[in-house]
Amino acid sequence: QYIIEELSEHPLRNVSSEEVLRSIIDELEPWYRNCARDDHQNALAIRLADAYYRLAKTVKTSTGGSAFWDHAETAQEYAEEGLPWYGAKSLLAKTHRIQSRTHERRNELREAKQHLDRIRALEDRYDVALLNDTDRNRLADL
Repeated sequence: QYIIEELSEHPLRNVSSEEVLRSIIDELEPWYRNCARDDHQNALAIRLADAYYRLAKTVKTSTGGSAFWDHAETAQEYAEEGLPWYGAKSLLAKTHRIQSRTHERRNELREAKQHLDRIRALEDRYDVALLNDTDRNRLADL
């Protein structure tokens, strides 16, 4: 219960420093590996997914390259571990969305569409709205 309370009291929405995000990840990963209860592990997985997603966004603008893709994929993996919680679904959609936009900017349209299709598959699987209007428009264009 302490873990869940701590995580909910300290949102990451204002954290954009690579150094701070890495320290949060370093702090949470051992807790995640040692959790005995599923709800605690889900809460930690979602927080780790969020931290890795934000880290991917941060390195995308600073160094880019493989670090961005590595962090985005790690964010996806943690978010998948947090399913079926809504926070995990939302983070999976965010991660696929940023990867889709990056592929689109690189003129890799097939890959861009695949990520948007994955968001749509999550919607179908969990009966939840995750695609936004921009996603729908991009999907129609791709």
